[in-house]
Amino acid sequence: MDNIYNCAMIIRNKFEEIMAVLDEFPVVAMIGPRQCGKTTLAKEISISCGKPSIYLDLELSSDLAKLENAELYLKANQDKLIILDEIHHKPNLFSLIRALVDQSNSKGRFLVLGSASPQLLQQSAESLTGRIYYIELSTFSLPELSSTISINDHWFRGGYPGALLAKNLIATDRWLNAYIRNYTSRDLPDLGLKVSPLLIDRFWRIVASYHGGIWNASKIGSVMGLSSHTISRYLYFMKEAFLVHELTPFEGSSLKRLVKAPKIYIRDSGILHNLVNIKSMDVLHGDGRIGASWEGYVVEQIYKTLGPVFELNYYRTHNGAECDLVLSRNGVPEITVEIKYSSHPTISRGFFECISDLGTRQNFVVVPFGDAYPVRDGVLVVGIREFLETFSS
Repeated sequence: MDNIYNCAMIIRNKFEEIMAVLDEFPVVAMIGPRQCGKTTLAKEISISCGKPSIYLDLELSSDLAKLENAELYLKANQDKLIILDEIHHKPNLFSLIRALVDQSNSKGRFLVLGSASPQLLQQSAESLTGRIYYIELSTFSLPELSSTISINDHWFRGGYPGALLAKNLIATDRWLNAYIRNYTSRDLPDLGLKVSPLLIDRFWRIVASYHGGIWNASKIGSVMGLSSHTISRYLYFMKEAFLVHELTPFEGSSLKRLVKAPKIYIRDSGILHNLVNIKSMDVLHGDGRIGASWEGYVVEQIYKTLGPVFELNYYRTHNGAECDLVLSRNGVPEITVEIKYSSHPTISRGFFECISDLGTRQNFVVVPFGDAYPVRDGVLVVGIREFLETFSS
C-alpha cells in the first residue's frame, strides 16, 4: 500500500491559537511528544508572526554555544521572536526568561518547545506563572487531515508524520521501530526515567497488552517482578511524555458503587499496533484486539478535538452500567459515547443504564463509517468524522 500523502495536505488546528496567544502572552510553550510536528509548526509561525525570529535547537552544540552568555544573547535579540526547541536541555533558562519578560511588557517574546518532561513543566510553572501559555500539540488528528487520507490508514499507521506519511507500510514499520527504540534508549531516560532501555521496552509492551483495560499496577508489577509503586512511577513518565493516556472514571454525585481505577490507552494507534506486532489491516481485522484498538483511536481523536472544551472520563458501575466516554463541563455530564467497530452495532443494556444514571440528553454510538441514524431512547449512531465535525464546529 503505497502512500503519496504529503504535509501540504495537513493544516495544524493549533496554528491560529498559537498566533493569537503570541499577541497576549510574552511566552508560549508548545509541548507534545517528539516528532509530532512541533518544529515544523514553529517554523511556519516564525514566517507568519510579523517580526524577525531566531530558531535555536538546544540539542545542537552549535546553538547551545550561542547561549553561553544567554542574557547578553537574548537581550541583543529582544526585538525578535526567540524559538527555543527542546528547552528541557537547558531548564535554567526559565528564570532568565522570567527576568527578561518582567523588564519589558512586550508580548510574543519566546516560543518554547519541549517534549513535556516533568522537569520542564515544574521549572516553567515555578518561574513563569502568569507569563506563559501552554499549548499541547499532539500527533495529526483526523480533522486536520485531508479527506484523501482514509480513516483506516490514519488509524492503522497512527498520527506521527513520519509513520503516516511514509511511502509504504514497510517504511511505516521501520519508522515506528526506530521511534520506540529512541524513546526507550534516550528520550525517556533524558526525561528522568533512569532505568534499562530493555526494561522500559518491556513495560511499554505490557501496557500495550492492557490497552483499553482497567489499570492494575499490582498485577503488572507481579508480571514484571517490580513493586506497584515502581510500576506507577514508570506510567507517570509515559503519561508525561504523551505516550499513554490515563482515562479516569466519572464519579459525580452518584451513590452507586463505581469502578474507580483508570483505563489505560497507548495514545498513538500506530505505536500500539507496532508494540503488539500487528503489521497490517488484514492482520488487525483477524485479531481479537481490534475493538480495543478502535476504542483507543476514537478516544484519542475526541481528546485531541474536544479536550479543551470537555472533561473526558469513562463510567462503569459494579452493577453493569457503563459507557466508554462521558463528556462533561464543570462536573456536569452532557454527552455519553459508546465506541463500536461495527456498521450495525448492538447497543448494550449497560449503556442505556449509564444514560439513565447520568441524565445526559446527547448520547452517541461512534462507528467508523456510515450515515447517522437514531435508535431507541435518544441514541444516535454516527461515524467518527461526523461526530468530530458536529462538536468541533
